[in-house]
Amino acid sequence: MKILTLIFLLLLASPKIYAQTNNNSAPPPPPPRKIDDAIQVVDEEPEFPGGFGEFQKYLIENINYPKNCIKDKIQGKVLIQLLIEKDGTVSEIKKVRSPHPDLFEEAARVIRTTRWNPAKVNGNPVSFRYTVPVDFSLEKPQKGKKKKNKE
Repeated sequence: MKILTLIFLLLLASPKIYAQTNNNSAPPPPPPRKIDDAIQVVDEEPEFPGGFGEFQKYLIENINYPKNCIKDKIQGKVLIQLLIEKDGTVSEIKKVRSPHPDLFEEAARVIRTTRWNPAKVNGNPVSFRYTVPVDFSLEKPQKGKKKKNKE
């Protein structure tokens, strides 16, 4: 009887013995992180020549509203993150938010053509990550016209 009990206890304990491994080696270190060379705190932020109003004007003059989005009545705000390089060129355009992929692609196409006054630290140009909104609206604003009230 003692032998049966001993065999039974050994059988119960054996999965626990085999389930644990005695590995003295530490887990591998995480891969090195890529350091972003874009500065996040600057003395002067980047600026589109003429200011944000000129940037909006440039967008209005150069964006071609995607036909399928007009047909499906898709509109809204596209948020785009971009890297403004030391020389003022735009790179690394990424979608933050967009109501439709075609609206993002059109906004990115136009933004890619822009050139900015770069951000500066101690008077020296630096690369800077920037997020810009691009509004797509199917209703065109009418300046100076009032709606007529129907009586």
